[in-house]
Amino acid sequence: MKITTLEFTNYRAFYGTHTLALAGKNALIYGENGSGKSSLYEGLKQFFASANPANSPKPALHLQVPTTQSNGNLSQVSVQATFEDKTTGAMATHVFGEPNQDTATSAGNFIGLANELKGFLSYRELLRTHLIDDIGDRDKFQLAFGSLLVKSILANHVNSVTNNLFLEDDKQLNRPKGRGNAKKREATDFDKGLEKELRQINLIFNEILQYFDKGIKVTLKPQRTMIDYKDYIQPFYRVDVEVELFGVKVQNHLEVLNEARLSAIAISIYLASLTTHPKQNTTYKMLFLDDIFVGLDMSNRLPLLDILTTFQKPKIIQGTNEAGEIAEIVERDAEGKAIAESATPFFADYQIFMTTYDRHWFGVAKQWFENKAKDKWKFFELYVDDFTNSFDVPFIQNSESPLSKAMQAEKRFDYASAGNYLRKAVEELLNNKFQGIILKTKEGTDIEKMAGKLQAVIAFLDSVGVDSTEFRNIGIYTQSLMNPLSHYDIDAPIFKQELKDVITALQNLQNFPDFRKTKILLKEDENILFKLQIDATTENHYLFKLEEAWLGCKTTGQTYLKPIKISSLQCWEVKNGRKGTENNFMKHKKITLEDAINKIVAFENAQNSLSLAIPNHLTACYGKNKTLQSLIDSL
Repeated sequence: MKITTLEFTNYRAFYGTHTLALAGKNALIYGENGSGKSSLYEGLKQFFASANPANSPKPALHLQVPTTQSNGNLSQVSVQATFEDKTTGAMATHVFGEPNQDTATSAGNFIGLANELKGFLSYRELLRTHLIDDIGDRDKFQLAFGSLLVKSILANHVNSVTNNLFLEDDKQLNRPKGRGNAKKREATDFDKGLEKELRQINLIFNEILQYFDKGIKVTLKPQRTMIDYKDYIQPFYRVDVEVELFGVKVQNHLEVLNEARLSAIAISIYLASLTTHPKQNTTYKMLFLDDIFVGLDMSNRLPLLDILTTFQKPKIIQGTNEAGEIAEIVERDAEGKAIAESATPFFADYQIFMTTYDRHWFGVAKQWFENKAKDKWKFFELYVDDFTNSFDVPFIQNSESPLSKAMQAEKRFDYASAGNYLRKAVEELLNNKFQGIILKTKEGTDIEKMAGKLQAVIAFLDSVGVDSTEFRNIGIYTQSLMNPLSHYDIDAPIFKQELKDVITALQNLQNFPDFRKTKILLKEDENILFKLQIDATTENHYLFKLEEAWLGCKTTGQTYLKPIKISSLQCWEVKNGRKGTENNFMKHKKITLEDAINKIVAFENAQNSLSLAIPNHLTACYGKNKTLQSLIDSL
């Protein structure tokens, strides 16, 4: 089951009615400050929490909506969600708000069960895992972290020893003073259950953490629950965090680890807790990540996307752990890789919402999902509308690609806008498919102009034997069509068919191979040494210099190599490992690798009458006897 439509009416920042058409997909949402991201997060959080009538939250009415004077009730304020059962196609709409609310009556209480998963995570929650006043006070950290685990993260998990929810255990242990010995036994049973729960979370937690940082290992270690018997029998939960960084135990991780690592640990704890939650079979599952990327640098942001897309829950079995004890461990294959409990990625049946105020990151993540999880995400942009009313109101729009916007503009005969969007679409295509070494000058600086980028791309594709026709077609119209239509020019002619031709070319290139991982295999002016075995004691060596960098890329299961351009330098004989006399090998300028081999073979045949038709015993090396083939294999 997935949400197809979300509707906010007079709720917090949303004045009037605002709709997100999700079509049952995940949502990546960019929002500038004040545009309603927090209202969206809190609205959905309260929507699911309202399924419990005993603790149903009160909806926050937009400040500009007046109260109804006749009876003192609020005017309509609501968060409405329409769900679709992907198996049967059945639709169900439920509302949280006033005057009507029906979230507690969902079929099988699926809204209430979804709420118990605790799938809402914001940057504020992340900070609670490591932010304390005195980072050197270990006792204070253990108390704060233990309380967070028991009362929030694991609240709806089942304690396998007491058979209660941890939240219920907490209520039991917080009963008024009395029955001290019984309370001790309850605390002991509680601790045993917490230890078992954290032992399993540790196993999965570290598998997730490896996505962020392979050099770190973390263990959540519960300490004995303390009971205050003086005025009130109050439990103090204590859980420590032990960290090993590159095999070295860290004394106090709060003082050693940077914010990116602390945030990665926090995210991993929350996600691992979802994998051990007992309500995994509930009809609807949601994960809402609200601006949690704040504490992560770019190198730690992309791994999170990978986790959400590919992470498979590891299979837990009884076995021998690192200490030689029989315990629960992750089952692994012969190469040490974790064996998955299921072939389906764990978060595949979650509906994921992610918000960010970082415009650049939104673009990076959008591009990532479009390439790695096509058709599973929708993209939205939230802005502050300060024109329509005398106060700020969110404005929601689908985040469409420049190509889609160009097609829409062309259909409404707005050719100037179409040309402008097409220019952006070409820039986006070039960056999405060729960003990196291909779009740099010989000196290593970025190529600035689009025409220069197109020329570089066409030259590269021609060199590796890939059809560049569509890029040439686009290049024809860069100066004549897209540039004039991007500027104020009343004399610029409008070519409707040419606009359509560029649109067609861009559509044809949407599934073009991704060459961004193209890398320099050998730099310009590096040497290549050919070794030809003549007999058991004799080799002839041929030294060549690269006239330009040698590039290679492996994509869509194919290897693409730019032809090597080399010039000959020297040729000499090596006898019994010692350099001998230099041979009279003709100097050749800027020839290909294949031409060089042919010329070596021809020279040897003429000199020594070896009749070498296929020189299988000719080895091309660079550096200290490293073969060119090893470079190709490294792609």
